Amino acid sequence: MHIDSTSGYQIDLFGNIPVLDAWWRRSKTKSRVLSLVLITWVPLIVLSLLASQNSVLTDYAIHMRFLIALPLLLLSSMKSGQNLRESFYQFIEAEILDPKDYNALKYQINETKRLRDSNWAKIVIFVLVYLVAAVYLLQFNDLENPVWRKENGNISLAGWWFTLISQPLYFYFLFYFLYRVGLWCRLLKKVSKMELHLRPSNGDDCGGLGFLGHLLVFFIVPCFAISVSVAGSMLNLVLYEGIDVTDMKMILGILCGAFLLLLAGPLLFFFPAMKEAKHRGIVEYGTLMGRQLQAFEKKWLVAEIDSKDNILQDEDFQSVDSSNSVIERVHHMRLVPFTLKDLLPLIVAILLPFLPVVAMKVPWKVLLGQLTKIII
Repeated sequence: MHIDSTSGYQIDLFGNIPVLDAWWRRSKTKSRVLSLVLITWVPLIVLSLLASQNSVLTDYAIHMRFLIALPLLLLSSMKSGQNLRESFYQFIEAEILDPKDYNALKYQINETKRLRDSNWAKIVIFVLVYLVAAVYLLQFNDLENPVWRKENGNISLAGWWFTLISQPLYFYFLFYFLYRVGLWCRLLKKVSKMELHLRPSNGDDCGGLGFLGHLLVFFIVPCFAISVSVAGSMLNLVLYEGIDVTDMKMILGILCGAFLLLLAGPLLFFFPAMKEAKHRGIVEYGTLMGRQLQAFEKKWLVAEIDSKDNILQDEDFQSVDSSNSVIERVHHMRLVPFTLKDLLPLIVAILLPFLPVVAMKVPWKVLLGQLTKIII
């Protein structure tokens, strides 16, 4: 069944920004990034310096969060949306999805768009953002706040701007991104429940679903951006609170595991279909191979062979050899649509921002030596 248009099967999950839609459409990319920096970072520096609080300049957390993490989160969300726009059409293009489910796929994509643009979602995200701000204010006196956020025991002007403007904007983009990833996971689950025509002999070793693992590359920059923000806070703790780097291993493990579970975990929804396809392929191709070998043996082992026959160049031998290659591919079919090679860039992106933190306590020569041993 040929589809004349892909428009009904396209979805941009990350490209638009709820609540900020009007500003997003009118402004260019550079203007968006510059506006975020002017709103979140510049006022903190100006207000702090006006109050003679030079400590803001050595607060690495705010520099890494508002100069690197937030702009990258914005840019990567837009880029991911463009790259993933037609990803679900691949189920039709590669004839993986049964034609009777084409309308079901279109319905689920439209439903996802409705959830993406839901006013309730915008309200919930907005409430969550300022709930975080409220919790921060309630626990302000109990927290080890940077000096520039305080003035005579109370919150400084810079502290108020951080709490009510800068930090909420960062969390808004973060929660918005996580919400859209949740919608991505939901859509993958819905598709995995449809009738899939997987081919165990496919050269991607995934029955035709190998393209799903390759899509993980589009989440590398968001992972890096969020890790940069966390690494900035950890750098402050190491430098100014005396926290030992080795005490942060659990945090790194949890962060890395959470990202992989969130982004690669949903691909496990296809495990039952891939397992069933591999089992079916082993049985069906095994039966076919058995019949082929039976015919082959009758011709070449039971019957008398003419001395003039060139056995090595006969098509029967080439056919058996080709069949063996197909059977081998079937047996090598994976049960998940991704490999360690697909996950490795994500892991590197997650851990890379923490290298400066580790370097604070571990000499660079030792660190590079250990990394070289791992890579080689």
